[in-house]
Amino acid sequence: MKRKFTLVLAACLVLTALLCGCSLFEEKAEVFTSGNMSITLTNRFSESDQEGCEAIYSSLEGKVVVVIKETFDDLRDLGCDESSTASDYARLVIDVHEMSDTAVKEKDGVTYYTYESDVDGVSYSYLATVHKSGDAFWLIQFASTTENYAKFEETFFTYAKSVQFS
Repeated sequence: MKRKFTLVLAACLVLTALLCGCSLFEEKAEVFTSGNMSITLTNRFSESDQEGCEAIYSSLEGKVVVVIKETFDDLRDLGCDESSTASDYARLVIDVHEMSDTAVKEKDGVTYYTYESDVDGVSYSYLATVHKSGDAFWLIQFASTTENYAKFEETFFTYAKSVQFS
């Protein structure tokens, strides 16, 4: 009986050591692509579809990335086109959504604004970043519950700085 217990314990220890050291469980950078936009997140994200969005990426940790593309042609009637800046587009989005107390900011080359919203009784905080490609503006929003936002904010900026267009 004692020997059987020792063998089971040893097998558990070996299995635990193998699993803890296994690269399958390590967080690794992973590039996600939507159209001509790519963003580096991690292998803990998965992609899903939602009407009105280019892509949505979510992680088990509660991080969500929502990607929206608006072409210059679609925005022309609203006064935004290829001569507009990312800040111009951000102000347009803020005005359309009537977020009058929201300011456009820039950090490390990323144009952004922040806001909060309640969804089904849960408070969410958003880092809304704006990017300009050759044919469109991209609104890439990073979100989490408000209680977790502070611990994710710098990671969200890292993700935002990884956005590239081909």
